[in-house]
Amino acid sequence: MPNMTFRIEGQFITNMAREHLYQSKDLKKAMDLLMSCTTTDEISEGEHIKLCVDILEGRKEIRGVYPDENYSVYDTEPTEKTPGILAVFDGLRTENEKLKRQVYAYEQKIGFIGEDLKDYQIADLNQHWHEDVYDPSDPVDELNQPWLFPDHYSTKLPPGDEPALWSALRSVDMMDGRVSDDDVAARVAAKNKAVLDRVNAPASALLDDYITAQRVNKGDDYGWLSPTGEFHPVEWGEHQGWAGDYMLAHPEQFNLPDDKWESHSAVMDMRVDMTAGDELAKKGWILLHSTHHGIAEVTRDESRRITKAQREFLYDYYADRGLDKIAAEYLSD
Repeated sequence: MPNMTFRIEGQFITNMAREHLYQSKDLKKAMDLLMSCTTTDEISEGEHIKLCVDILEGRKEIRGVYPDENYSVYDTEPTEKTPGILAVFDGLRTENEKLKRQVYAYEQKIGFIGEDLKDYQIADLNQHWHEDVYDPSDPVDELNQPWLFPDHYSTKLPPGDEPALWSALRSVDMMDGRVSDDDVAARVAAKNKAVLDRVNAPASALLDDYITAQRVNKGDDYGWLSPTGEFHPVEWGEHQGWAGDYMLAHPEQFNLPDDKWESHSAVMDMRVDMTAGDELAKKGWILLHSTHHGIAEVTRDESRRITKAQREFLYDYYADRGLDKIAAEYLSD
């Protein structure tokens, strides 16, 4: 077998070492590579280490081809691709802080769901998900998940009417008892991560909104806001009933029949049809409400302008709850 000769390009070594540092964030691997490829007895160990650091930070680079005589270290100028070792560690520190915040947020969600969320609240979240987020027309094979918390689906379904996705997945290996909710989630994730992200993102946002509301709400968070800026707090879910009562108390504002009983009957029909609130909105009233006990959202008749008094109230309302971004939306017309 003939002798084999190997040649090593200095620029290749330089680029690989920098890739270890700036892309893989592995300083040790980068230094080990450079130390082994620049072995010499002409400088001290400390000078050797500094030479390798200079290569990583762009002040020097290896050029030429080993074992030719032109294989050596040359001076050069740093570029934006070689910001330096400290910049790498600053980036790692920033990323570490970001991950800490994410872990803390996840711990809050897990703790909140596991310890603080009551069954009826889970049912409310499930119902909101099912009616406002879940899209049964989405062409997904195995991720038509109609409930945010599948284990609690029975709070809103007749007995035995299990969601098709979970029923189908649980039927696999069911006799062997080898399928758990974790197994189901893992299979779904492996089947279609992109679709899973479509579900997880709004689910996470839904919980974020609910958790934030539990932290900042003051007890008088939902209700009707008149055009003059007067707020009438209403218990959650009672806004249609309150609207009907207001109409009966002020029939002249809504062109109700003069006869008391006819007027009462007309309003009762509106309550049944859930349209009493629409009549207030047509008069410029604004409803502050959340379908899932979250941060109150503004519901209004878009054909009516928000009055100055209403804008001032809404700004103060959200600012008092620390929701400055929402408050800022009402600073001007």
